[in-house]
Amino acid sequence: MKNKIIRPHFIIQLSKLIDENLNNKKEKDYLESEFFKSKILPYTACIESLHNASLLQDDIIDKSSLRRSKQTAHDIYGVKDTIFSSNYILSRSASIISDIDEINLNIIYSNIVFDLTYG
Repeated sequence: MKNKIIRPHFIIQLSKLIDENLNNKKEKDYLESEFFKSKILPYTACIESLHNASLLQDDIIDKSSLRRSKQTAHDIYGVKDTIFSSNYILSRSASIISDIDEINLNIIYSNIVFDLTYG
């Protein structure tokens, strides 16, 4: 398994285990369920977006000019535009999280953003 899919895979598998435990049943088509599509899939996408936004900021803070042998966004587009892009990704993710309408997910997401900001 490639590193880029470990986080989403972990979230999906963990959600499936929790769902099975709470409902005392194994759902054959969990990935096709309304719960998965409306809650878990958007949340997983938001976590990946949050991670990408953090990488944009990390490269600026670390003054890195390369990420995985490719030129960094701030070297190509400038620091200001890269920060705006990162902030846009964070705000769009927060909006999607709030649409999921699960208070615990909102709390987790806001704590992650807080930790990211204050490192």
